[in-house]
Amino acid sequence: MSSTTTPDSSSTAQSATKYMLQPLFGGAMQVALPTTLDDVSRVRQVPDHQEAFTEVSTDRSVIVELLAYDADVSDEDAGKHYFTELAETNKATAATITHQLPVDAANVPEIASEAPVCRFVRGTQSVAKFREQATNEIDVYMAVVRMPGHSTDLLVSQSVPRSIAIDSSSAQTAQAPLDDTRAATDFAAMIGSIKLNDPGLFA
Repeated sequence: MSSTTTPDSSSTAQSATKYMLQPLFGGAMQVALPTTLDDVSRVRQVPDHQEAFTEVSTDRSVIVELLAYDADVSDEDAGKHYFTELAETNKATAATITHQLPVDAANVPEIASEAPVCRFVRGTQSVAKFREQATNEIDVYMAVVRMPGHSTDLLVSQSVPRSIAIDSSSAQTAQAPLDDTRAATDFAAMIGSIKLNDPGLFA
């Protein structure tokens, strides 16, 4: 990891986020992540096509994953498609999209040349953790970076609990919800910094 950097301060009451440059997929990619996130692979196995990180104090999670490019999914519908897939994977009892829009190349400068299309989607999901019965309400931020030249759809997702059930295991560790503005600022920093270092990753 590189040395820690601090971007411009946000208007939130929370202090400015400190970021670290995190290698992904053996260094073939990289992304700036808040220093408060821990690498999940240190405590459990993570699929080869994923990089996963978590923040104990808020129960926030961030996942970067590489999926096969799906030509049957239009660019316009890509955000909705993968948001729905995530809800199904999470076995969400409810899922609602609140925002869906294209991302300008200027907002993903490090990977824009590799990805002609990037879509952003935000929504809420009601999800039980692991095999628990208690349901937590989470905000999901997702960027779908379409890379047809590499036959890949790159997904960056951030899940931020908004309401944690008292009998959820998360209630034992999460100290406070993450501020909305902070969550949005952090996610923008992530997708704005993600970079492909080695195209051989897709070989």
